[in-house]
Amino acid sequence: SGTAKADEIDDLTIGGDAYYKTISGSTVGGTAYPGSPTPPYVPLPISTSTIATWKNDAADGGVINGNCGTGGDAQCDTFPLLLGPKRVNGNFDIAGGQTLTVDGTLYVTGNINIGAGGGIGTVKCAVAYLGNSCVIIADGYIRLRGGSILGGSGTAGSFLMLLSTKTGCLGNGGSGCTTNDSAIALENQVDGAIFYATDSLVDVSNGAFVSAVVG
Repeated sequence: SGTAKADEIDDLTIGGDAYYKTISGSTVGGTAYPGSPTPPYVPLPISTSTIATWKNDAADGGVINGNCGTGGDAQCDTFPLLLGPKRVNGNFDIAGGQTLTVDGTLYVTGNINIGAGGGIGTVKCAVAYLGNSCVIIADGYIRLRGGSILGGSGTAGSFLMLLSTKTGCLGNGGSGCTTNDSAIALENQVDGAIFYATDSLVDVSNGAFVSAVVG
């Protein structure tokens, strides 16, 4: 019902104006602007140095060498789980029915699966964050399934941020990617969090709802 802006627009009904290079199979209710230039690159709002600092903050709380989740390392295989700050050298799975409460920045060198194996997984910030937000960083992909519940501390203005530094997952191949060759996949009515992919695609599907997304 609003304005559409894209290099290529296919098979859409647009209530407002449309800015594009090419268009096909679409109707524009407002004014069409063919041949519109691609907007200039805008630097991402979080610098690589800030992300590096967050990773160091996590490691300052100790290192877990192994996967987290049921059957994983003994430090992080029992739920409900309160964890952080911590670096995890492995993958992190939060299965349906399990709850992870983030008590400090978490840095996962592998992949994160929330709602793994089906069902609803829950990830939230510890109450002590109050109005501040908590962060989980993954060098691999992040996948959320099954209506997973995500949130801040419960205080207004607090959010959970899930950040992937995975590279090369741009929707057209790549190694070690998740759904539709993305670095972050949000599926099946996933609710309320901030998602950030530094170098790859974010795939949003099936009624997912997010507070903010950058990719």
